[in-house]
Parts: sequence; C-alpha cells; structure tokens
Amino acid sequence: MDDNMNKEIFSVLMTDEIDQILGTHLNRRDRQEELCFGLFNASIGSERYTGIVDEIMLPEEGDRNVHGNVSFNPQYYDRVLARAVKRSKGMANFKDGEWRPPVLMLESVQNLAKFSSEVENVAENMDAHYHYLVDKDSLSDRVRHNAKHEMICALKEAILNPVLNELIESGKFERMVDQLISKASDPYSLAEEIAGR
Repeated sequence: MDDNMNKEIFSVLMTDEIDQILGTHLNRRDRQEELCFGLFNASIGSERYTGIVDEIMLPEEGDRNVHGNVSFNPQYYDRVLARAVKRSKGMANFKDGEWRPPVLMLESVQNLAKFSSEVENVAENMDAHYHYLVDKDSLSDRVRHNAKHEMICALKEAILNPVLNELIESGKFERMVDQLISKASDPYSLAEEIAGR
C-alpha cells in the first residue's frame, strides 16, 4: 500500500447511484455474503488520499462462488485488473459484513526477499482473520457452516450428477431445453417431473 494511504487520512467518495448499486447487489435476500469490485480515481492532497469510486464491475456468471461465504475466481479479478490498468484507475473490493478481505499479491519466488515479505503479509492477514472470528465468537459457526457446505456438495455430487448424466446420455436433457425454448414448460415443472421419477 502506498505511504499516502495511511488509515487516518484515507477516505472514499461515491455517488448516490453507485451507493444504490452496491446496496442492491450486496444485500442478498438469502442473507449469504456477496462481493464485487469497483474502480476509483485517486485525489491526493497534502494531508489526504481520497478514492473516488466511479465504476462498479458486478460479477458475471462464473466470476464468484456464493456458498454462505463468498469467494471470487481468477477471471473476475483479471478482468477488473485489466480494465483498471487500461483506464489508469485503482481497484476497490466491496463486501457485505464487517470483515473486508484484502487482495494480496504473491510475485515471483525468484526474488526471495520480496517473496518472503509477501508470504509474511499473507500469514499476518490470515492471523488477523482468525482473531476476528475468535473476537466475534463466530469461529464455531464458521466451522459448522463449512461442514454443512461440504455435506451439501457431497450430496449434490452423489445424487444430482448421476441423474444429470443419465438425462444427457439419453437425450432427454436436450428435449427439456427444447421445451423451455418453445415455452411448452418451465424449469421448475420439468425438475419436479424428474424428481418424482
């Protein structure tokens, strides 16, 4: 982080429109965590550093995984980074809740001194997150939530995938897609038909 970006003098500005976009996107009805990236221009004074957020890049299909917690996939980060570089802007990440996960970079291991410092920074941030969970008395909730998620994924793998493979191999899946396109049925009715077999 630039020396100018001291916590005491760093501030963020955004329009009401940007605030509404963030509010709508981050406040999910299912109460799961959500995230997105934004771009900002820097406004630097003698005793301040202000990030003026003027663009929000919402995630597209496959950009992030929502599983109670939320994580982003590399292509999302790469797309936002490319746009930020092209427009000479900074990147900001927005996430609901109190914990704001930092975006940390590990560069070439061939520069051992720098790489070692970056790994140490990652370890410090992991430790800070652990203490955050302990202080908020939410570590056991997180462990339980992760166990539930693992169980759901295992059930989907064991139950859904064989059914889906059978539908694809028999050609029924494509026929169901045709029914959707022609408006002859809807996905929920078709799914219930399969579930009732």
